[in-house]
Amino acid sequence: MEFKSIFAHLFAMARAVGDAAPVKDLHNTVRQAAGRAFAAEFLAPIDEIRSMRDDKHDLVTIANEFSVSTAVIERQLETEHRIHAAC
Repeated sequence: MEFKSIFAHLFAMARAVGDAAPVKDLHNTVRQAAGRAFAAEFLAPIDEIRSMRDDKHDLVTIANEFSVSTAVIERQLETEHRIHAAC
């Protein structure tokens, strides 16, 4: 299986878990966004990403550590303030 394909499968699995969560009564767009956010935090927790960034690891190294794409890591860093506010 191609390495990029593994990322896609892991993310899809985590989104499926998020879709089964109690947000299923929300409108589709909001539910899908919540599912993606759950998947990203489940697979690559922002606190762990921040710790690795503070230790000077690059995006590729961090993404490889969590078996996700660099896009997931970038998005987690972009939305860090919202993640912490939601928790």
